[in-house]
Amino acid sequence: MVGNPYGVEVFLKDVRIREIRDTGDGQIKSFEGAARSGWVGNSLYGFNGLSYEFLAVNSDPPEVLQPGMGFWLHARDEGVYEMIFERPQP
Repeated sequence: MVGNPYGVEVFLKDVRIREIRDTGDGQIKSFEGAARSGWVGNSLYGFNGLSYEFLAVNSDPPEVLQPGMGFWLHARDEGVYEMIFERPQP
């Protein structure tokens, strides 16, 4: 389960994924790059109180993660990953 840690909207296209390794370091990719590499699925899935919805990384206009909502992310392999949210500019 993941969510936007800020009180303002964050674009999904701006989220990055870090592959965590035993050494503590790892490669960082854009969300789209991580999906293309098979680390994660290309969408986040959520429930808005009435129905299920998904946010796709390649949507036009770009998908927005609203503050206060939680999402499920499909990790496609046995790796460990971290989502990186850049602090939005005021």
